[in-house]
Amino acid sequence: MNDLTIHARAARFLRFAAIGCAILAAVSTTIGLHASDPAAGWFIPVLTGVVIAFALGVLWHVLIEAAERVRSSLGITVIVIIGALGVGFALMSSASNIAAAMAGKASVSAELTDRVDAYSKALSQSALAAKSFQPLVDITSAAGATMEGKANLEASGLNGTGTGCGQRCETYKGAATSFQTTSQQLQALSAEVETLRLQGLEYVSDLRTAASSSDQLAFGRAAQNLSAVIDQLNAVDHMPLVAATGMVTVTNLSSELTPETSSLQSKAKDIAGERVFVEAPVFVPFSVGEATRAQMFGAALQAWIAAAAIDALPFVFMLLVMLTAREPLLRDLPSQSTKERTPEAERVAKIRSDEDHIAQRPYLAAGE
Repeated sequence: MNDLTIHARAARFLRFAAIGCAILAAVSTTIGLHASDPAAGWFIPVLTGVVIAFALGVLWHVLIEAAERVRSSLGITVIVIIGALGVGFALMSSASNIAAAMAGKASVSAELTDRVDAYSKALSQSALAAKSFQPLVDITSAAGATMEGKANLEASGLNGTGTGCGQRCETYKGAATSFQTTSQQLQALSAEVETLRLQGLEYVSDLRTAASSSDQLAFGRAAQNLSAVIDQLNAVDHMPLVAATGMVTVTNLSSELTPETSSLQSKAKDIAGERVFVEAPVFVPFSVGEATRAQMFGAALQAWIAAAAIDALPFVFMLLVMLTAREPLLRDLPSQSTKERTPEAERVAKIRSDEDHIAQRPYLAAGE
């Protein structure tokens, strides 16, 4: 190897470096393929890695050696084109898997974390919609108090109907009981909604825990439980309670709801008509490769940069060898070291320099 020029030695070293990049890309591809589908085993990933290592290693070895020797413009053009195609092949065959091997778990975690917000938002919206009947609690409470006040007024005899609780007083008491019972039932329904919301928040916490550990199985279970809670919130209905509430005024010609009852039912129908039912997000498991590609400019950015560097460095080595092929100083042998010159050596060197100078300018010799 001592008889090789500096450029030849550098080219050989860069060939080995390019082969190392190919091997690293192949190993990372093997790991990335296995991480994408662990159940498939190691055979196909290892076989794919061996093929990629052999193909890229041979390709860059041949191209760098050719770049060291090529001189014609056509040859340089062909080598550059083939090298660019080689980089494209390397990026398509291994870059994604290299990134998956480096940042696969982080990408899965980032993807799962991004989806937690959708579940949390769905829970919040469904709980808010389920408690939209809250104004009815105040209405029924006020109506019950009003009816109870009328009953007490009737019993006191201030209406001129005598003291004691007669038929009208009993009617008012029944209406008051109806409104108050409905108010209590609506409050119990509101408490049930709050219980479901708190239960849903626990499942949201489970989602975040699963996302932080990149556990899609646990994430799916928590998502399913949360979807069930959202469905229960969507099923909350206040209309059956309101429909059986209030008092009816009956005359010889007709029967009609009292103003309090009519106002309550009208408000309840308006609330039910404006309610929007929330659909829970559907969780679909994804592969490590999909997560890595989705996080190309996020959690997996550094891994993609490293993958691109590993695949593109051999092409850079090839260009470096090609561009320095004609550099005169790189054509020296490493053993040609500069030694300290003696006066005799300097005299001989000067004589040889003069001889070379005269040989290059024959007209001076002719003049002498």
